[in-house]
Amino acid sequence: MSMTDMKENVALLGHTALMDINNKYIVNQRVGLLRTNGYLGISPYHIYLLTNNPTFLRELRRHAHIGVQVNLSKEDIVNSRVIYAPENVNIAFTKMVKPLFDAISLNNKEIQQLKDVAYQIQAQLSR
Repeated sequence: MSMTDMKENVALLGHTALMDINNKYIVNQRVGLLRTNGYLGISPYHIYLLTNNPTFLRELRRHAHIGVQVNLSKEDIVNSRVIYAPENVNIAFTKMVKPLFDAISLNNKEIQQLKDVAYQIQAQLSR
């Protein structure tokens, strides 16, 4: 989760990204790592969709600290009010959306591979 942003813009504060690679991330005072612990069958897809929801972001940003940069503390994030669906609903939701997120991830990997091939071809043609 983006925990800091520029005061003039505040476009990134609170937004999250799904990481499809394990243990290849940087966590510091500007980026926080959110993981699910299995509570009520909540998956990373729930967290991603929730934390990028405009209503959630608006509420979270109300608790931001303003200085040279706008920032959120760990406590601001942990204390965010969230209503959870029952476990059976969360599990059914994950079964529905996981294939979609898997397809997006696969497409992103294929796009990157095609970019790499195009770069290699361009480099060879430039010689």
